[in-house]
Amino acid sequence: MARLSFSFIRHEGKQIALVAGLQGPSKHVGPQVIRNATKDCYGLFPKRMLYEAFATLMQACNVDEIYAVSENNHVYRQLRYLFQKKKTFVASYSEFWESLNGVKKGALYHLPSQVMRKAPESIPSKKRAEYRKRYHILDTIIQEVNSLSR
Repeated sequence: MARLSFSFIRHEGKQIALVAGLQGPSKHVGPQVIRNATKDCYGLFPKRMLYEAFATLMQACNVDEIYAVSENNHVYRQLRYLFQKKKTFVASYSEFWESLNGVKKGALYHLPSQVMRKAPESIPSKKRAEYRKRYHILDTIIQEVNSLSR
């Protein structure tokens, strides 16, 4: 459903995870599969779940900060790939990073190591049960990642 590529780098004495790519499903997986998965997960997108698991793993690895490329400085935007990937690169990383409260820092985004959740009182009452189910899924993912990293 989604893949995330990253590297560990050390910069100014800090351990940093640099996200270089966040891809959706392969071409043969239709949009209906993503819709069904999102519906089954109470509105959580697969990429959001993947990022939450990734951020939890980075905490377990004692990573100090997480940064990510924008679509404008992705490797496929470089001259080497410009003509062959021109029409196939459609990801809007910036939009996704900003939905996680990522902050643009030059050519990169500084991402949160823990994604903020809505306060229950800010969620309309008719949506609260759905959000509780979403957060239960995310909490389960976080617990599983933490149990594997001990």
